[in-house]
Parts: sequence; structure tokens; C-alpha cells
Amino acid sequence: MCRFHAIRKRCPICSGTSVTITFDWRVSFYDNEHTNLRQEVLLLWYEIELRTYDIHNPLLTSSETLLGCLEAAQEIGVDLTNALSTHGIQAESLVSPKGFLAFHQVANFLNHVASEFNYPDFGFLVGKHQPALQFGPMAQLPKLSSNLNEAIQNALQYSLSNSEVSLWELKPEDGFASLVRHNRVSYDGHLTQLHTLAVTVTFNAMRSIAGKHWQASTVNFTHDAPEDVNPYIRYFGCSVNFNQDFNGIVFPESLLQIPLQTSDPELLAIVKRYLDSVNIGYQLHDDMATKVQHHIKRNLGANLCNLESIAQQLDQQPRTLQRELRKHGVTFRELLAEVRQDVAEHYLRSSGIHLADLADILGYRNVSAFSRAFKNACGMSPEHWKRENNRATLERT
Repeated sequence: MCRFHAIRKRCPICSGTSVTITFDWRVSFYDNEHTNLRQEVLLLWYEIELRTYDIHNPLLTSSETLLGCLEAAQEIGVDLTNALSTHGIQAESLVSPKGFLAFHQVANFLNHVASEFNYPDFGFLVGKHQPALQFGPMAQLPKLSSNLNEAIQNALQYSLSNSEVSLWELKPEDGFASLVRHNRVSYDGHLTQLHTLAVTVTFNAMRSIAGKHWQASTVNFTHDAPEDVNPYIRYFGCSVNFNQDFNGIVFPESLLQIPLQTSDPELLAIVKRYLDSVNIGYQLHDDMATKVQHHIKRNLGANLCNLESIAQQLDQQPRTLQRELRKHGVTFRELLAEVRQDVAEHYLRSSGIHLADLADILGYRNVSAFSRAFKNACGMSPEHWKRENNRATLERT
């Protein structure tokens, strides 16, 4: 029987088979036999659990959502200072995002900018400028997959594209595949800017993963068409439809089989095992240092892997969290270094991963920074450590 957190709803898909589902901003699924049903269960939850957004108990979204705003503002020559102040957003969040923002803050900020400067395409412009996810195990998943279909399924399975407020679904039908964005909450405010931003970012991700052979057939939006649709058509390179039933991207189903040049089945399996292990979560009785380690592992390599973000996830102030950790004789920086070293040794021991890829997974900006940190931790370079480990393993066998 499926156990739906908070709603205790029996799942008709499973027919009684044991599954555990935990619904948070990164939904976890712990039953290998149900991996391909994960998205169906999530959509079932979406249909049941659509709830009214409560501004006094807001859902959170990563501050990374606003990356690209500064570049968009510069392109159209506007100053965002007033809009940022009005909605309580630090200017630093647009450059080096840390932590989370309330969903309504982000939605209202984007709407404010679009309205104040009479630029209804602001969300589209932000999406064009938003950088792709580059670091951490989650960023490796799509590019290590064998083809585009597997890349999308992996992204959906591990909730790369999902959040507390939205959910993506892949729907193959009549020779076409549609990537459809669903809302998870009923929100009274306007979401045009956020929908446009999200679809544009997802379009960019598809193009980045699949390369020049991938081409959308149509891009759909539920809102009214702007006065000039030509910038959309030029950017997406296809028909762009407004006042549609869904926000999303449609492309030929055959393109799902596009092979990916960056595919690495062995490394993909290792990354997925790692993500499965960190999705299990911690126990309520675990001490604070253990809980912090868990969140570091889950956010490793991402902009959310910092003291401020993890303190938010644990409902703590950063200074309070630091004091709690000092009681256990550690600091956040020491825990981060420890997790990075453990994960690095795991990958070096179990795979032939390139150091550049490993540096990305661990969140280092380059191989040199990773090698220095590794050598500081254990006294030898990653290459030397791997050779010594291989030699010791051969001697034992």
C-alpha cells in the first residue's frame, strides 16, 4: 500500500505493493520496482493535493530562480533597486544566490518589474539569460544518460525540474512528446512571468542536452499573446502559441531517442546510487551535525550547499546553527570539507571518472581547486590516492 504523507491516500497504481513517498520540494521515491511509476504517482498527488497558497505559511523556492535578472535588466536598461527593496529581496541574490525565497516574493518581484517598466516579456528575457545548472550530481544526471528520453526521465525521477510549487510531466502522444508544466498550488496572483521563465529555462536545458539535432515543434503558453511575438519565434525557432491549455514544449517523439555524446552508463549508475542514498533522509533523533551532513550531501555542488541555505532548510538562523555545531566540536566548513572528501574517495574508488567531472559534482570551480583541497585533506593528489587505493585493493585480493 502506498503511504501519502499528510493525506494517507491509497494509490490505485500500486495495487497494494509497498512504496514510501515523501512529498517535499525534492520528492523522494524508495522502491526500485516503482521507478517508472514515480511520475504517475506524482501527478496523482498533484490532482489530489492542489492547495491554496498561504502567504502566511509560504512555500519556498530557490533564490537561483532569479539568476539572469541582472543581465535582463541591463539588456533593457532598467534599475531593479526599487523592485528588490519592495519585495524584500537582497541584490546579492541576483549575483550569488544563497538559500530560499518565498514563492510569492519571486512571483511578485517579476510581475513588478514587468509592470513598472512596461516590459511584459521580462520573464522570457530572464530565462534567456539564466545559466544552466553546472555543478553537483544533479547536473550530471541528464548528460550521463544514454538518450534524451532517459535524460528527461532521470531529471523527473530525481526531481531536478520539480519544486514545491510546480511539476513537469512528459507526455508522448500521436507522434509528439510534450513537456508540460503543472502548478502544485492554487495561487491568486499572476504567474505569467514565472511560467514564461520556467518554459524558457527548460527549453534551454533541452537544447543544451540534446544539441543541434533537437528542435521544438511548438512552444505553448496559457497567457495572452504579447503585442510582438517575433522575439519568441526567433529565439525558440518554432511556432509559439498563446492562450493554450498548458505551458510547455512540444517536439517530435522520435527525438526522444537522440543519443547523447556525453553518455556514461557506468558513471550514471554510480551517481544514481549516490542520489538514492542521500534521499533516504535522517531520523528525527539524529544530532544536528548529522542533519547538516545530510543536507550537504543532498545539495552538494549546488548554490544551495552553504550555511545560509541549509540553516533555512533546518528552520534555524545561521548563527544559531553554527553554535549548535560548535557544541559537537565541528564547524559547517569542516563538515562540508569532510563530505566532499568522502564523496571524492567514493567516486575515485568505484569509477574511472575524470577529475573535471568529479570537481563539478563536488562543487569546485575547477580541477586545480579540487586537487588542492583533496591534497590538503589526505596529503596526496587525487591521482596518487587512486593509484595507491588500486594497489592496496590488488594486494588484498
